[in-house]
Amino acid sequence: MNRATIDELLGKLAQKFESAVIRSDGDEWAWGQFLDSSRTTEQTGPYGTAAGVMVLALAGRGPSLYLRGGVKTLCKWWSEATSSSGSNGAYATERLTQTIRLSFAHQALRLAGTPEALETAEAMRVALLDRRLPDGHWGNYWISATDHDATPRVFASAVVLMALTLPRSLPPPVPTANLDALARGLAVQADSARDNSGNVLNACASATASLAVLGKSAKLSARSTNHLTRVLPLPLGDRSVYFFSHPNLKSPGQSRNGYFFISPHFLLALAGLQPGAPMRARLYAEDTVRALAKHLEARGAFQPNQDSPVASVDQAWAALLLASSERPIPLAQWAARPIYELVRYRKDNWFTEWVFPAWAVLSVTVLNIMLGFGNGNGNGDTDHLSLGGGIPSTLWHNVVGAVSVLLIGGTYASRVGRILRGRE
Repeated sequence: MNRATIDELLGKLAQKFESAVIRSDGDEWAWGQFLDSSRTTEQTGPYGTAAGVMVLALAGRGPSLYLRGGVKTLCKWWSEATSSSGSNGAYATERLTQTIRLSFAHQALRLAGTPEALETAEAMRVALLDRRLPDGHWGNYWISATDHDATPRVFASAVVLMALTLPRSLPPPVPTANLDALARGLAVQADSARDNSGNVLNACASATASLAVLGKSAKLSARSTNHLTRVLPLPLGDRSVYFFSHPNLKSPGQSRNGYFFISPHFLLALAGLQPGAPMRARLYAEDTVRALAKHLEARGAFQPNQDSPVASVDQAWAALLLASSERPIPLAQWAARPIYELVRYRKDNWFTEWVFPAWAVLSVTVLNIMLGFGNGNGNGDTDHLSLGGGIPSTLWHNVVGAVSVLLIGGTYASRVGRILRGRE
């Protein structure tokens, strides 16, 4: 997708946040979990505010009033959470001890790029790395060395890796070598979970995280993404929700439920845009971005269905996908570009509409003429070729025809199936 279209769509998402911003205190601004104009409360929190900062930053709003205000709010909450002081100390502590919320806030501040944002993002990064479990994963929450979730959580760990590495246009705040072992483990997780429909969300998150860290060396994740593109067909479906439990700091001994919205289609598309992703995943990513663009042009924000609330976090993932979609195909893959174009199945594709048909007809014609002009045996017999060890030219014609049918059928099977439906 071209840069102008991406900027236009990111601008629409930014306007959605700018029209739904809530003044927190003085020059501090914040957002809630939902952006619907019909909302009846002015609830704000780390999810909504981090999403707002992320979208405004990706849309290139620069140090605008709302971006600076959102950064100030996130920084204040982090300060209160780490010192357990201030009017929102308990609130901030409970939320920013949750791994996913902290990761999301870190990613937003890293994208914002202002000095204040980067300073706090670095403090959050250090805290995240300090909270790793002995096996390298993360749990769902960490309050202290003696009070934390000691169970390795695949999805939470994948979210942390994505927060530390995406988008790839920014240098990661931590050497990826420190994350390689976990990324390889997540690649194995993605490959083992890909056949279990109940673990599709984990598989998508794990594949994306491992490709983001390992790139072309993430062979298992590349295989998993190929499979997952068949499991998650387009068009864009409903979002998924990751549920987890964490302690209720206001009521010791009790727990509360947390959750995180995300579209597995977005995750899989992000995987397809990473270096090392297979061609099928790249095609899936481009189709997803195209479907998202049409959706945003029609509704102005990502909304899985008309009855769904406009969730802030959904818009942040949509913006991250759009911002990542400009990455061109690597030079190393240019040799595969003809095959890449052939399997796109798009009516508006200039290659499949004009270049491939003309090239195919010309190539097959020339090849058949060459095969028909065998040198013969000097007696007018041209049934055999001098090249090829005397193999009959009719056999070469059959081989060319069979291979041509195989290529066309394999490449355009779905299109042929629609034309000849019911005649198989």
